[in-house]
Parts: sequence; structure tokens; C-alpha cells
Amino acid sequence: MRTLSKDEIRKFVLDYPHYYELQPHEIKLRLGTDKNLSKKQIQEEFINEIYKPLTKEELLLIKPFVIKANNNIKRILRPFGLDKRPIETILIKSVDGRDWGMPYTKANVIVIPQSKIARGKELGKTLTH
Repeated sequence: MRTLSKDEIRKFVLDYPHYYELQPHEIKLRLGTDKNLSKKQIQEEFINEIYKPLTKEELLLIKPFVIKANNNIKRILRPFGLDKRPIETILIKSVDGRDWGMPYTKANVIVIPQSKIARGKELGKTLTH
């Protein structure tokens, strides 16, 4: 389990064109603005304002839920002989009130809203999903 550094977050955003293909209604909901932003401005908003690495304390807080989620996933993979493979969990957080406030996965990174990090059981279900 690890979090992305700010440099890795920059690369993550720049490597996935989705961030500059947002429709106007998505920009409003994800970025909280009605402004007509350029592709670069949208990317910079995600890099500088929305995505953040988790702190050591946050990583410690969610570690038990990541372990439980990984065990659930391995149980599902066991019949296929895939349960021996290590599961790398990569996490970043989104600042509260931004990016719809919903957890989601983009590529191999799990994005968790700040407010959901302290919500034990809810977070555990989200990680397993």
C-alpha cells in the first residue's frame, strides 16, 4: 500500500487524457467552476488543487481496511489460482468538496475523498469494490 507523491500525481494526470476531455457540466461538478478552462488549466487544477498524497497518519488509519479488502479480493481470485499474486494498492485523496466527492479508480490508482478516509466500514466496502 502506498500513496503517490506530488510528482507522481502530476505524471498520473498528464498520462491520462480523460482530464482534459471533460464536458462543461463535468467541469462544473468536478472543479466547482463555470469558467471555460483550457485543457492545461484543467490538468493543473487536478495536480495542484484537487489531488493530494495521503499523510502517514491517513495511511495508518486505512491500512486495516486495505488489508481486509485485499483478503476479500484474494478469496474471490482463489478459484482461478490468482490469489498468490501480490496486490499493490495505490491511493491518493481528493480535497473535500471537489471532484464530485466520490471515490473511484483511475488506471491502477484509487482516489478517495478526504472526508471518507475516516469512515471505517464505509471505506472498507469501497476499497473491496
